[in-house]
Amino acid sequence: MIAGEADAAKVLADLQDMRERLRAGKPRKGPWDTENGPGGRQDVELLASACALVTGCPDRDPEVQLRSGFVAPEVAEELIGHLRFFGVLKQAGRLLTGGRPDPAHLGQGGRDMLLRDTGTPDIGSLEAHIAEVLAHSAKIVDAAVQSCQD
Repeated sequence: MIAGEADAAKVLADLQDMRERLRAGKPRKGPWDTENGPGGRQDVELLASACALVTGCPDRDPEVQLRSGFVAPEVAEELIGHLRFFGVLKQAGRLLTGGRPDPAHLGQGGRDMLLRDTGTPDIGSLEAHIAEVLAHSAKIVDAAVQSCQD
């Protein structure tokens, strides 16, 4: 239970330490892995937890935590959009393959569903969008960590 606000510099130093350990222990497993690595779901949810600790937000929902006031509202909304995108990919992957989606293991119907659910015109565009979202999320998390190290 969160009893009050925590020291932002300490929380973000711990966040960076955890990010480095996860990066070493659970590296991204290819371009369709939106769970692990910089900017992945796990990285964004770690920042959400840090937001909750810094602001004293008791809610466990990452969307609520991101909106708790530690990051700017527009940044929170971007990251929430990224988490929802990752969720769509995760749900589609579980439904279609039992794991993360991989176009090499999908039939045409599975690829069509994935493209429809993500609003992308083709697999190449979807891969590029995944890479962009991961890079953008990583940049935001990096900036949040850096904000207390300056």
